[in-house]
Amino acid sequence: MSALQNRRVVITRAGAQAAEAGRALAALGGVPIYFPTVRIAPAADPAPLSEALQVAQTYDWIVFTSANAVRAVGGRLAQRGLTMAALRGPKLAAIGPATARTLTGWGLTATLLPEEQSAGALAEALLGEVRGLRVLVPQSDRARPHLAEALRTAGAQVTVVTAYRTLTAVLDPAALAELARGVDAVTFASPSAVEGWVVLTGGQDSGPAVIACLGPTTAEAARMAGLPVQVVATEPHTWPALLTALEVFWNTPKD
Repeated sequence: MSALQNRRVVITRAGAQAAEAGRALAALGGVPIYFPTVRIAPAADPAPLSEALQVAQTYDWIVFTSANAVRAVGGRLAQRGLTMAALRGPKLAAIGPATARTLTGWGLTATLLPEEQSAGALAEALLGEVRGLRVLVPQSDRARPHLAEALRTAGAQVTVVTAYRTLTAVLDPAALAELARGVDAVTFASPSAVEGWVVLTGGQDSGPAVIACLGPTTAEAARMAGLPVQVVATEPHTWPALLTALEVFWNTPKD
């Protein structure tokens, strides 16, 4: 029996990502408690993304740092009466397995996928590939600049465009009531999810719930917010790895 059996685990992701995470948790006997702390919205100004996609074939690489970026690009192309076939030609890089799977779902294949799921690992994997080349990076309005800076330092001509916005979710009273019933763990997949949690819950003490984070960057954000992080997924920092880390945590005898 999995250590996740009957454990009430909060999923702070939104939309399709939350649904996928919930199915994986339920398959192990866990009880998903959906409490989205972020929501994804189109870019405030879609023109820069549209202009970049109009000349997509002029880029040597298109770098996707999230599955949401893939969906945003696909949605924008569809609005212009185009398909993702417009991106065939440039090489495609994906930050991790979930992003690569989303590309596959749109009929595309990632040329490059780093072993570790992080912007730093993605930049490192690209460093020997991009000198003198044109690179397009469609990303969140809240994405950190490290990836683009590293690629420019490596000699790439980088165009960064906002593909979507990451906003704090609207508080759902029913979801808040589920939290009040008690939970065994709260999971975070991004720093923005942590920030949204603090805003929506008022930074209240999570009680005895285990705080679990998808990777070190998110864990750092959680600690900075005053949350006592106890579990961090090992590489490649995926949702299945986080569930495994929670199982290990609950299977390990406590003093």
